[in-house]
Amino acid sequence: MVNRIPPILCCTIILIIFCTACKVEKYSYWEKVKDPMEIRELSSRLEKVYYCFIGHFSNREQAQTTTSLLYQEQEIIAVPIWEKRKQEYWFYMGRFKANFKEQALEEGIFQLKRLNRDTLSLQFFEIPEAPNYTTEWMEEQPFKLLTPSDLYPVEDCFSYIVDYGINQYRIVAGKYHCPHTLSHQIHYVDFEGIITPYTHSYQSAFYDENQQLILDYKRPKDLKFKRLLRTENSL
Repeated sequence: MVNRIPPILCCTIILIIFCTACKVEKYSYWEKVKDPMEIRELSSRLEKVYYCFIGHFSNREQAQTTTSLLYQEQEIIAVPIWEKRKQEYWFYMGRFKANFKEQALEEGIFQLKRLNRDTLSLQFFEIPEAPNYTTEWMEEQPFKLLTPSDLYPVEDCFSYIVDYGINQYRIVAGKYHCPHTLSHQIHYVDFEGIITPYTHSYQSAFYDENQQLILDYKRPKDLKFKRLLRTENSL
């Protein structure tokens, strides 16, 4: 006598197989990150600089060499936004406490543009009603409900990017300090550093409300971040 599978069980098995085959893997921002070799092979200088910014970076190695709170472990994550705006290069960047990505310590939106043959410009914008967008960067189309006109342009928040060597680019602060309140003490910032496909080395300076220097990471005190690969982070 041949044992037959009950019809209801047969339908259940077919449904499970069908659902498994159709299962869509959850989106991850890593899908838009290029690895260092891919960045090095880009022919467009503008795109090469853009993708040097895009990715996930950690200063873990530097933090392990000191007990100074100025170098406590933290992470930087930058993702592309508004990719359908052709010939425009926008990205979100946030600085996070290590292993805690639900709320950035500081964040903003940047636009990268060609200024002339030798120089790129980087403009900083604040996010309107930022508390409503704390995890927006994780979405497949981040900030899709906003447009550039919705952003808060910060006066004098420009940096300039020039070649510093092969696949190395220097970020130079603009003429004026950028108004950007990070704490009760810090109200202005100079955003400077050197980026490569592998690393970010920041030499930024921070000022009080009277634009008097509070602290800086000028060489050799650079805040050094290393690009993480997808295998080093499961998010």
